[in-house]
Parts: sequence; C-alpha cells; structure tokens
Amino acid sequence: MFLKGIEISASRDAFITLKDHKPDFTRNPSCRLINPSKSEIGIISKHILDNINKEVIKATKLNLWKSTPNVIEWFQAIPDKAQHAFVTFDVCDFYPSIFEQLLKKALEYASQFTCITPQDRHIIIHAKKSLLYH
Repeated sequence: MFLKGIEISASRDAFITLKDHKPDFTRNPSCRLINPSKSEIGIISKHILDNINKEVIKATKLNLWKSTPNVIEWFQAIPDKAQHAFVTFDVCDFYPSIFEQLLKKALEYASQFTCITPQDRHIIIHAKKSLLYH
C-alpha cells in the first residue's frame, strides 16, 4: 500500500536489546531499539537534512567531518600544532537524545542560511518520532 508515493510499512513488533556491558548498568540501564519495519520517510528526511547541512556549512564555513580519514587529513595540515588545542568527545545515545524542541531550534537556526519548507520540517519531525514514543 502506498501513501503519496511512500510505502506504508507493515505493522511489526519492535524489540530492544539491553546494553548490559555499559558501566553503571544496574542503576542506569540503556537499550538499543531494533525496528524491523523502518519507514522510508527516514531516508527522505536524511536527504533533506544532508542538503540543509551542506548549505549551513557553506554559509558558516564550519568544519564537519563524516569520516576519520577526513579528520586526520585536516589535523595533519594544521601548522604549529603545539599552539592549538584539540577536543574530542564521544556521543552517547545520539538519536534518542534529540528532543523535538531541540530539533525545532536547530531547524530554526539552519533556516537563517537556507530555505526549509514547512513540508521539509514536517517530514524531519515525523521521521524523528520513534516507534517507542509514537
């Protein structure tokens, strides 16, 4: 069955796996969603967000790397490394931690640099909704 060219996914059970190898598991258990019926809307949303990111990066001249080799190449080209600081961080539970209000604020910020249509916003917000919350 299709709705405006997007296949409606079948209703299937979703599962979680407990991350019992994580520190402090007994007091702060975390899990990973295993969703066998991911929606095609996520693919569309990713495409829209990639275009938004490209325009924001171009307008702000910020660095954004999508691979380790790109970061290494950038880092090796820095002159006088002793005069600079480098900060690294590990993102934990990245996607579930993006609340709708934060996502809307990020889209509002990005709209200073590129056009984000109401339809694009709707697709992005809809794709963010997790099966566990919706």
